[in-house]
Amino acid sequence: MITVTTTGVAFIFISVGVALCGFRFIYVFKKDNSHDSRKLSLLIGMSFLSSATHGGLLGIGALFFLDNYSVLSFIALGAQVFLIAFATVSVFTVFYVLYPKLNKYLASAIPLFLGLASIFVYVVEKPQPYLVENNVSWDLSYLLSVLTFYLFFLAFGALFGLFAQLAYLSKSTEVRVLACVISVLVVLGLINVYLNLILFYGGRTMGGFSGIDFLNTGLLVIGVAFIGLISYMHFVKK
Repeated sequence: MITVTTTGVAFIFISVGVALCGFRFIYVFKKDNSHDSRKLSLLIGMSFLSSATHGGLLGIGALFFLDNYSVLSFIALGAQVFLIAFATVSVFTVFYVLYPKLNKYLASAIPLFLGLASIFVYVVEKPQPYLVENNVSWDLSYLLSVLTFYLFFLAFGALFGLFAQLAYLSKSTEVRVLACVISVLVVLGLINVYLNLILFYGGRTMGGFSGIDFLNTGLLVIGVAFIGLISYMHFVKK
């Protein structure tokens, strides 16, 4: 049975938008037949698709499994695994591109370690997501919220560094436009996550808005922006 929640719709929007953007970048880089471009397209694609799967799982859970909180909790745990993959691949990619002389495997071990710690805390604490008005609260402890935020911080920080560099150096107009817009959206995404997981943790509000309200609104706006960007690049700039 489908229960239409703001949380479910917001996560589905961001998932679709990020997935489309990932596929678009793979398509753009595949125009270049060099080995480095193909590898970069694969890494960026894996990063975006991990993020899209994370959001998609949470969206599906919030839409279809609100009547079974044990299943919803298990889905949220699965989404956390893909968040770890998102952060790990993103950090690996930025070191592969921008800092090739440094140990990219050691750098990518940092989000992997934080992610495994978050999985351990999740299994021990057993969060039970619940419905608040038309939103889903994922029932994260403050420790789990902080660990999750650090994963997003590493992933978004790595992507911002990568796409800012691409926007500055790329000779392709399409890549520069994509990179500039994605850099801005990544910053907005990090602010959104900070508001939800840290600043408004525990039900704090500002002007009547809770952390969940900020999260859902931000996800919808960023998801629509991603979808609009890719639609423009595909249908207008094609």
